[in-house]
This record gives sequence, C-alpha cells and structure tokens, in this order.
Amino acid sequence: VSVILLCMHSVLIGGEEQATLLTKALEMGLADGRYVFVPYDTLLYSLPYQNNSFNVFDNNSKLQEAYDAVLTITLESGERTFYDAFREAKESGEITGDLEATQVSPLFGTIYDAIYFMAMAIDSARRKGVRISGANIAEHTKNFSFPGFSYWVETDNCGKGLSNYVILDTDGCGNQLFPTHLVDMSSSSVKSLGQAFHFPGGAPPKPDSSCWFDPDVLCTGG
Repeated sequence: VSVILLCMHSVLIGGEEQATLLTKALEMGLADGRYVFVPYDTLLYSLPYQNNSFNVFDNNSKLQEAYDAVLTITLESGERTFYDAFREAKESGEITGDLEATQVSPLFGTIYDAIYFMAMAIDSARRKGVRISGANIAEHTKNFSFPGFSYWVETDNCGKGLSNYVILDTDGCGNQLFPTHLVDMSSSSVKSLGQAFHFPGGAPPKPDSSCWFDPDVLCTGG
C-alpha cells in the first residue's frame, strides 16, 4: 500500500501545516484513496480520542474529506487518557500551572515518562555499581514495568518497549476518531477491534502485487 508519512505536527493538536498539506492534497486529487496518509508525531504520544471531538473539523468539510484518507496511529492509553491524567495531576497539586488539559500537547506525557524511565535506568546501573555511560544505561532498561503519566510503561528482557498502539480512523464527515485495530507489541500482532476502515471511494488503495505479507503480523523486514 502506498503510504505518505506526514512528518509535521498533527492537525488534531493544532498543526496548521498539516491542515494546509491535506487540503492541498485533496484539491490535487491525491486524497481520493490512492494513498494512505499517516501522521508521524502521533506515534510519539497517546492522543486522547475516547469521547473527544476534534474542533478543527467543525465547519471545514474540505479537511474532513481530506482526513478520510488518513490513518492515525497512536499509543493506546486504555480508559485513562492524557487529559484525565493531566486534570488529576492538577487536582493533586503535582502540576501547578493554569493551563487546561486541552491546551497542553500530549507529548508532555511522553517527555514525563522518558525522564522517569531514564532516572530508573540510571538508578539501576548505580545500584549494580557500574559506570554511568550510554551503553550501561541502555543495558539497565530491561524488564521495566511502571505506571507512566497516562498509561503503563513496560519493556521486555531486551529493553524493547511493549506499549500497545491503536489505529484510528474517521468516517469522512464528522469530528471524531474511531479505533479500528490494536497493534499488540507483546505478541507482534494486529488485532481488529470490530470497526472497519473507512476509505475514500469505499475501497482501500491497491496493494503492490510484488509485496506479500501477513496482515495480522507486524512486518519486521527481510
């Protein structure tokens, strides 16, 4: 499948450049279903989508139509979203700023988790009495399991992250995203959540006949 990776801020959290690009792609006929557009930055954080409307689509039928060609992949947080976690942190006094949760990028949660993760790895290395270096810290990131800012953070015995991802889609005319598939990192599999993809024109892009793979197993190269 032909994929266009969008390396810019997601329109869902204020990325004006992406809104411009997608609208232009629609005008050029590139969002008619021949390509799948995938935002890169949403892979780096947990985008709150449950019971959440994205106002950027309101009164903008062109952007709604263009985003129908987009599949959004983001970290799955479960029932507790980034917005829920931010509000709880404010109520407990852990966060003292005046910003509302919806005014803060979900990337904040990833940065929080990254600092916590690094601190745990350094502490583990020090307790083992090894010199603190990049290689030694990396060696002490295995078999971690701790509550992150808004979702559980885990690594396996090689230090590989086990956090799951969810694939989100729109219906091409509304302002909400719906989960269609879960990317299970612990089993390297893709699981359907019972909601079919909604593609422009009603059909997915034509596959490359020279590329054969199992759609339920993550591709690892080779």
